[in-house]
Amino acid sequence: MSKQKSLAFLLIILAVASFFRLWHITETPRGLYPDEAMNGTNAQEAIRTGSYKIFYPENNGREGLFINIQSLSLRIFGNEPWALRVVSAIFGILTVLGLYLMTRELLRKTSVYHERIALFAAFFLATLFWHINFSRIGFRAITVPFLLVWSFYYVFRMLHELEEGDEKLPKAEGFAVLAGIIYGLGFHTYIAYRVTPPLLLLLFCIGWQKYKAGILKKCFPCLFVLFLFAAFVSALPIGYYFLNNPADFSGRAAQVSVLASATPAHDLLLNAAKTYGMFFWIGDYNWRHNYAGAPALWWPMAILFAMGLLLSISRLFQNPNQIQNSNDRKEIRRGAWSLGLVAFRNIFTTPYGLLLVWFFLLSVPSVISNEGLPHALRTIGMIPPTMIFAALGIDLLMRKGRMLHQQILTAVVAKFPDLEEQIKRIGSEFRVLVLAFLVVISIFAYRQYLLHWASSPYAAEAFSENYTSLGKYMRLLPDTTHKYVIVNADGVEVRGIPMPAQPIMFLMGEGPITHGQVSPRNVHYVLPDEVRNLSLQNLPAGETVFIMLEMKGTLRNELKSVIPSITYEEIAGRLLVGKVTK
Repeated sequence: MSKQKSLAFLLIILAVASFFRLWHITETPRGLYPDEAMNGTNAQEAIRTGSYKIFYPENNGREGLFINIQSLSLRIFGNEPWALRVVSAIFGILTVLGLYLMTRELLRKTSVYHERIALFAAFFLATLFWHINFSRIGFRAITVPFLLVWSFYYVFRMLHELEEGDEKLPKAEGFAVLAGIIYGLGFHTYIAYRVTPPLLLLLFCIGWQKYKAGILKKCFPCLFVLFLFAAFVSALPIGYYFLNNPADFSGRAAQVSVLASATPAHDLLLNAAKTYGMFFWIGDYNWRHNYAGAPALWWPMAILFAMGLLLSISRLFQNPNQIQNSNDRKEIRRGAWSLGLVAFRNIFTTPYGLLLVWFFLLSVPSVISNEGLPHALRTIGMIPPTMIFAALGIDLLMRKGRMLHQQILTAVVAKFPDLEEQIKRIGSEFRVLVLAFLVVISIFAYRQYLLHWASSPYAAEAFSENYTSLGKYMRLLPDTTHKYVIVNADGVEVRGIPMPAQPIMFLMGEGPITHGQVSPRNVHYVLPDEVRNLSLQNLPAGETVFIMLEMKGTLRNELKSVIPSITYEEIAGRLLVGKVTK
């Protein structure tokens, strides 16, 4: 494939990725989930105070890098839900580019079709509901695949430069440092990233094999140490924080761990079945994470993924010298012991081993947890190898199809020379069929996310659309209007106020408010058991608006009993707001 054609395909893929991640981002998802809003209020506080934290301990604790980046978006775009989410969209788009580059480098010496496979992997990621969805939500987990593909890409670029000779050593050193910085930043993102260090052993083994074979011209171990040092320096701030605050290290993970179960072995097996089964049968039921219950992969993609996965496993049992020759299918058959040794070696020294370990290792955060399985968010690090497996699957189909076409052409032309042009035309038609398949995948992604999921009332409910509507209503009120928010919804308390109040705090643009504090825009946050203490006499003069997060009749009646003059009216066609003037 020519460079011009490859670049054209890549630009089309990036355009598709951008469309799915940015189209109607100001409107979809509807609402703002409290976890997203909590990021936003922390970012607002950081902007106001200038105190940008390494770790934000509220809401079970979150690493600070993503929130601090979101604060830049808020500075530019203001206090809008989409301003939090556009950061994820940018990470998502750049992950598509990074996956293409990494896959091309990973398979450069392994497959003559590495360019084609890389383009397929990038396209599959661009149109994957799983990744599209998290690219449009203000969760820090979206950075996990981004940082992995880009750090590994620069590791493979480092190896590539080391093959070229002495004049490329400075560039290789630069790639080593860049790869290390990017990899180390991952520890500032999401807890699932912490399982990735074993992948570094495989990267070292791949490079060490080339170094011992004389393929790498300079000291690979020296540069790998440089990579590790850069990663250590990059991760040092969060490491130092956890050293001084060890309780924040595990956060909520300890609460949902399978080890806390009465039957850990049974649960571990069940969790594994649910996690790997989500690719084919039943996916995450959480509407924030998925089209509830749908498999993570559409069935044609699941077939391609399974083919690529099985192909990669089969390659572990091949001699490395045979892997590059796609027509040579001789496997080492010297008994189970020899096969095991070959497979064990290839796990550490081949791209296929890296992909397989990556896939199963990044499933661990889900498998060892006991909440909400299958869990699309905790397994987000599995996305890159999954897309590469699917790309290997379609590449295998195309190679088999081409071989079959050549055999048919040879056999038919030998007997019927007049049919040669017709048989050759079948090859072009097969390429058109592949293109049509890619178009169908795009249409399916459009229908599943932008049509069905985006319009679902269940998705809106999962993103607390009601709370968001209340917040949008409140921020239009004059600052002189006294606003009482009755937080009658359960959630983790942040500074004495349950989490469901966070969307309102964010939309008011005031950051996190402490219980008992009156915000600068005259907002009072009241807990349900404090309603009985309200009265018309102790209200401030002027207009007062009362808002309840949940429209519960008993609490509404209680408020009416302590403030008889209160009147209720509907907003947004369904939400009740109480008003009184003193």
